[in-house]
Amino acid sequence: MFGRSRTVHFDEVALHAQKNGACDVCGKACSRKQKFYQTISPFNKNSDGSPKNRNEIYEELKIQSSRWKSEPVRHAKCE
Repeated sequence: MFGRSRTVHFDEVALHAQKNGACDVCGKACSRKQKFYQTISPFNKNSDGSPKNRNEIYEELKIQSSRWKSEPVRHAKCE
């Protein structure tokens, strides 16, 4: 069985966020979208070493998206 590989798929927990406003570089209207995600897997662990569950991941994603939303809006070409 040399040379065979196995692909394992883990469930994804995702949160989509959007922010609108004036670009802080050029001043024109700007809208940005971002997908934040993590997988439910034995490798995604808490600080105590236990695997994260769906609710723990979702809470972390909400924190990440709120940090991203608090940053200034900027066009991709203005970055």
